[in-house]
Amino acid sequence: RITSVLQGVDNNYDTDLFLPVIERTRALLGHDAARMRANLVPYRVIADHSRAMTFLIADGVLPGNEGRNYVLRLILRRAARFGKLLGFEQPFLAETAQAVIDTMGHHYTELVERQAFIRDAITKEEERFLSTLNAGLGRIEQLVGRLREQGVTQIPGDEAFRLYDTYGFPLELTRDAATEMGMRVDEVGFRAAMANQRARARAAQTFGAASEAEAYRQLELPRSGFVGYEDCCREAHVLALVQDGRSVDVVQAGQEADVVLDTTPFYAQSGGQVGDTGEMRGDATQLE
Repeated sequence: RITSVLQGVDNNYDTDLFLPVIERTRALLGHDAARMRANLVPYRVIADHSRAMTFLIADGVLPGNEGRNYVLRLILRRAARFGKLLGFEQPFLAETAQAVIDTMGHHYTELVERQAFIRDAITKEEERFLSTLNAGLGRIEQLVGRLREQGVTQIPGDEAFRLYDTYGFPLELTRDAATEMGMRVDEVGFRAAMANQRARARAAQTFGAASEAEAYRQLELPRSGFVGYEDCCREAHVLALVQDGRSVDVVQAGQEADVVLDTTPFYAQSGGQVGDTGEMRGDATQLE
């Protein structure tokens, strides 16, 4: 704001802190000044988010699902979506980030030192998002069209969650798209659906671990003798096959199962040490 006063402009985006990024975006699109002015909001979002993501990555933050990593992922994907609205069909944010580096790098030298890493991190995340963006936007358009026919002006929370869970659309992007189409989003319902999904995931993890342990208790098998400190190859007898928490007599080719042996050279994963890998061979049988 001080810069805008000193430079005699009435907003931050007309200062020389943002104009180079805006001009780089315009050059990439081939827009004239009039077309740029007609799309000021997307241009300004891209400029603002490009600056934020460039500094975040320079500081070691990478896109992710929690905390500041999620903030980075959100602003990067939001900038990518606005770029799509302007007409970008391919990743472009590395170029707007380069404009930030060119503008600020003589003071913030870490931007120049890490520019290859910054550009690469941005492009990889943008490519991941663009692969699902069209599907997600198409889903929103279909959904909004159907809701309008029903006289509904709010996207249900479970639908917003499905967009997040299936298409990687954060709630904030769904809200942006819905607002542009004259709709609202049931954010309370979204959070309820999110909480239900997490509860189901926790229950599934607990059930899976409990059922597997119970299956082994019911088998009442003797302890497998471990010979891995002496041998890496040993003849053994199969005591049991366990599949999906149940004891089975047969396992088909291509299926996964636990094979319980009377003796084994394979060290089990334990205490932070990775379990051994190898092969088991029998009569016309080979297992990885």
